[in-house]
Amino acid sequence: MSQSDIELGQRPSGGAPPPYSGWQAAIAQYFDFDRYRTNFRTEILAGLTTFMTMAYILVVHPLIMSDAVFLTEPGDLFRELIVVTGITAAIGTLVMGLYAKYPFVLAPGMGTNAFFAYSVVLGLGIDWRVALACVLIEGLIFIALTITDIRRHLIAAVPACIKASTTVGIGMFLAYIGLSGDTAFGGAGLIVANEVTKTTFGSFTQPATLLATFGIFLSAFFMIRRIKGALLWGIAGTAILGWVFGVAAAPSGIIAIPVFPSHLFGQRMFEKSVLK
Repeated sequence: MSQSDIELGQRPSGGAPPPYSGWQAAIAQYFDFDRYRTNFRTEILAGLTTFMTMAYILVVHPLIMSDAVFLTEPGDLFRELIVVTGITAAIGTLVMGLYAKYPFVLAPGMGTNAFFAYSVVLGLGIDWRVALACVLIEGLIFIALTITDIRRHLIAAVPACIKASTTVGIGMFLAYIGLSGDTAFGGAGLIVANEVTKTTFGSFTQPATLLATFGIFLSAFFMIRRIKGALLWGIAGTAILGWVFGVAAAPSGIIAIPVFPSHLFGQRMFEKSVLK
């Protein structure tokens, strides 16, 4: 094994993971790099790819929730909900990674948020503060079920076909979100509303629709070619192409100070009753 192999973090020809020293060795030992046959380069690339493929939640989740969670009109807490979404996802992911040592990203569930906003709050007319309190109680119940090992038995009792169909259903829901949306508001436009058939194909005369289609085929090509970080490169390539041709607005900055969720922090379940 040459010195250059060690410096570049490449795997030796014998198949053993590259050696590390200092803080790198401590991290590699803590996360069992030897056991999982991985290295820093692989894990960093996987983390970036996962973030890029899930970053849409930072926008879509607040869009859904802001229709139900607001003070005076829908959308007035959108920016604060973005910060809350990021904080909750970061805390859940850190606990999953540092404590459970699983490379899983935790974020607000797409589907359950729509049920919360449109069925519970807007449909049943339940105040969003009360609904969020119910979500908190539900979380405490699930923690109790996990600690007492009841949750494992409940999961084992669910037939495998239902587990598989649930996964497929969530995937189809996410695909529907990604393919739909008005191009005027940043949507792909591949699926649009129709009064007769409810949904139909969009128009390929729209630049945004063509760009979205190109991005799908580009990512699929990279995955077929088994290129590491295929989704990451597909997203990056599509974004750059959109900026060059003016289909999407280029970012005005890289870093911005987030809006503190002052109007969400400290909201009480019976605030309206107290004010009355």
